[in-house]
Amino acid sequence: MWDNIISFIDAIIIHTLLLAIVFFSIDLPDESLLTSSAPENMIQAVALDEQQVLATISRWKSEQVIENKALRAQQQTLEQKKRDIQKTVLKETQSLEQLQKQKDAEQQRLADIEQQQLLETLALEELKYEKAQEEARLAREADAKRQAAELARLTQETEEQAEEEEARLASEPKIPAIEQSPLADEQLEKKRQTTAATRQSQNKKRLQKVSSQLQNKIRQHWIRPGYGYYTGLSCVIEIRLKPGGVINEVNIIKSSGNLVFDHSAISAIHEASPLRIPHDLFEAFQHFYFTFKP
Repeated sequence: MWDNIISFIDAIIIHTLLLAIVFFSIDLPDESLLTSSAPENMIQAVALDEQQVLATISRWKSEQVIENKALRAQQQTLEQKKRDIQKTVLKETQSLEQLQKQKDAEQQRLADIEQQQLLETLALEELKYEKAQEEARLAREADAKRQAAELARLTQETEEQAEEEEARLASEPKIPAIEQSPLADEQLEKKRQTTAATRQSQNKKRLQKVSSQLQNKIRQHWIRPGYGYYTGLSCVIEIRLKPGGVINEVNIIKSSGNLVFDHSAISAIHEASPLRIPHDLFEAFQHFYFTFKP
């Protein structure tokens, strides 16, 4: 198409130049100088000029062809450079996209690793917490068993001592009242007071032992709520028992200020029911107050 347009333009230019040269190269002679040879000279001049025009046109056309070839070659070179640049840009774009994908994949991999490490850390902390809770529970159970054994031993010793004292007093010969001296009465009163003080001290120790056992048992059944901060909290609870140590009534006398904590303490007391209490001490624990502090 481009060659056809150029050829068309060339044809127009050639004919225009030819007409212009022919028109301006004709000199009109004076009428007085006209002779019979004028037409012949005119024809010769026109023929020569036409050859020059054709030669000029041919040379110009050749130059145009060369120039057109150069232009086409330059255009082809530019188009090739354009294609090369487009390929380079496309290649660089693909390379950048690939690098971005690799970067995103690496970031995702690192995020997955971090998430996995966090989960492992949480799982390890959970295992440590469960292990500590289990160790504490076993320690409390062992302590409760030791205290129970100690309480049973003290109870047995107290009973044996009481039986021995009663047997000793029963075996002593009875002195008629008229023969007893004031000194003997005083010694007997001291013995009775000493015996009573011993029993009172032993009963106090037993009460402390039983109270400690009850606290440990309730703590063993306490379940820490799943959320919140409860370190240092405590509450005072009123407990009423039925025969056999069964929980009859539980009331909060002094709140910890945290309702969740208070309710967890009450639940632990109900879960610990029945409470083991020696028969001779049941009256002391039938209605008592308990400070819950895990």
